Amino acid sequence: MQMRGLVPSVVLAAALAAAPVLADDADDLRRVRYACEGDRAMEVVFLNTAGGNGYAFVLADGEMIPMRVAVSASGARYLSLEPEPTRQFWEAKGRADLVALEGGTEMPLRQGCAPLD
Repeated sequence: MQMRGLVPSVVLAAALAAAPVLADDADDLRRVRYACEGDRAMEVVFLNTAGGNGYAFVLADGEMIPMRVAVSASGARYLSLEPEPTRQFWEAKGRADLVALEGGTEMPLRQGCAPLD
């Protein structure tokens, strides 16, 4: 999957390989590894910028999915960066889920995920 220029892939690969770090004094960059139901896993790199933008880069099944923060009543919700989002990541109360969005339905990709770190 192409990253569409949001963050160079080299920087993102380094973020996944490194321990959680601050991108600079005002931006926050952190990596979280999740264990999910069905003996599945995923990694997410969260980037919150000083300008108030929030992004998540989800690595699941060998695919890197760039996402941006979306409106949520509770927890943190991210939608994939596409004209029509095809993936949603939702984290609330210490649990996370990744779903595929197809039409008006949600197809679970990862469920009941808990952070390992």
